[in-house]
Amino acid sequence: MAAKPNRKRITKLLVLLAAIPAIATAGHIAVIHHFKTLPLNPSPAPKTALTLHPELVYPIHQYQKLGSRYKWGTNDCSTFVTDYLRASGKPTFKRLVTADLYDNQTMRMQGFSETSEENLRPGDIIVFRYTGRYNTMQGHVGIVIDAGRENQVIHNSLTHRGLKVESVSSFLTVANRVADRQGDGKMVKFFTRSDYALWEIGYKHRKSKVTATNS
Repeated sequence: MAAKPNRKRITKLLVLLAAIPAIATAGHIAVIHHFKTLPLNPSPAPKTALTLHPELVYPIHQYQKLGSRYKWGTNDCSTFVTDYLRASGKPTFKRLVTADLYDNQTMRMQGFSETSEENLRPGDIIVFRYTGRYNTMQGHVGIVIDAGRENQVIHNSLTHRGLKVESVSSFLTVANRVADRQGDGKMVKFFTRSDYALWEIGYKHRKSKVTATNS
């Protein structure tokens, strides 16, 4: 005769399963918050940028943890941006490659929507695609940051052998020079946070504190 199911055990199991997403989310946030408190010495990003973009601390920490140098596949440009998305609270569970970061649907799933060069803002992502060695499609990606005086781009570059901070115009000059052409234009895309209005509230508050400190 088959044993009757234990209703109390089944109920407890269902409650536990229902709680797993909340536990995982809470744990994820706690880990990110922990990394935000870690000192970065020396930091490749200007101190002002770290203050205005606290979500940069986690990817920079990971970059340093993995050797503070560019390494394709494990510590490269897309790894850095994937960690940035994770620190921004996006549902990024796997390492995204530049093909993913160039794809509109994938980026929408990460909470980013396509924008234009004219509307670039701090926190946005620039990604471009080009034909590399052995006639294979490759790409590169960077993050627009407010460094105090002007917007710049931080990216993990093979050419520079690690994290590099440079002007937006300099980054785009290279992007437009090497990117393949598709349709009517170059394969260069710009993505902005879908929750930018909410993020901007905290950003403006941090900006005002930085301005007050420097004045």
